[in-house]
Amino acid sequence: MNSKQNRESTRDRSSDLADNLNKDIVKAVKWSIAERFGQQGLRFVVSIFLARLLLPEEFGLIAMLSIFIAIGSSFIDSGFQKALVQKKALTRVDECSVFFFNIFVALIVAGLMFVSGPLISEFYNQPQLNLIARSLSVVFLFSSLGLVQDSLLIKKLDFNTIFKINVSSYILSAISSIAIALNGFGVWSLVVLHVGSSFFRTIFLWIFSSWRPALIFSFDSLKSMYVFGSRLFIVSLTNSVFLNIYQVVIGRLFSAASLGFNSRAKTL
Repeated sequence: MNSKQNRESTRDRSSDLADNLNKDIVKAVKWSIAERFGQQGLRFVVSIFLARLLLPEEFGLIAMLSIFIAIGSSFIDSGFQKALVQKKALTRVDECSVFFFNIFVALIVAGLMFVSGPLISEFYNQPQLNLIARSLSVVFLFSSLGLVQDSLLIKKLDFNTIFKINVSSYILSAISSIAIALNGFGVWSLVVLHVGSSFFRTIFLWIFSSWRPALIFSFDSLKSMYVFGSRLFIVSLTNSVFLNIYQVVIGRLFSAASLGFNSRAKTL
């Protein structure tokens, strides 16, 4: 009799857990959709404002650097963000190891982009790109500081918090960008938009997430996630190249204004 009651009690608990999980998934999907539409809507409105204030060639200058930003971001992530999300028995050692690895790679990527500024400028024959590329290199550092917190929020299906973080950070960066554009700073308003979005997002991730790093690092921990993460890294890197390579061709063979029009069309 007791055995039967125990089985029934176990089934009831399993059923309750399944119901709660289903509710969490439905809630997460709703917030994920809201975040996606909210952010895209904001980007659309901001792009209209900036299109009225800036010249096409100023959008083109930023588009020339999109492939470097995309590839750099892929290297910083290296697939470990997704590995943190999917790993069941996640430990604090895993989290801290990925955190410090991301920062290490970000420093290398940011340094490479900083010193490559003159080469990029010469390749496109656009003198302004030297300082712009060097300014945008800080985006990699800001992004690396919040990757673990972002991963843990996704793992917990806390898309409500992610929605608040993404929308709030973009609103603040957009306000800063439009204010600078209104004061006639041209392409630098777009630099502020990119840098500000990454900066504010990282700040909010640290505010809304209780996770903090400890001085722990393990190569064995990274190796355990490498098999899964490395495959995603290859996919991400390949995708970044193929999605942005045509912008390199257009920027090299045609004018910055032509690439600007192409970039605006893609955004819309």
